[in-house]
Amino acid sequence: MKFFSARGTKLPDAVEREIEAHLEEPMGCATSDRLG
Repeated sequence: MKFFSARGTKLPDAVEREIEAHLEEPMGCATSDRLG
């Protein structure tokens, strides 16, 4: 997966790896009492 900055340039590989690591973490869902 490639990620780009607001200026349209590719992010450094280290930053891409960090983002990809977060994407692989399990997602949690907030209960309704914690929304809004």
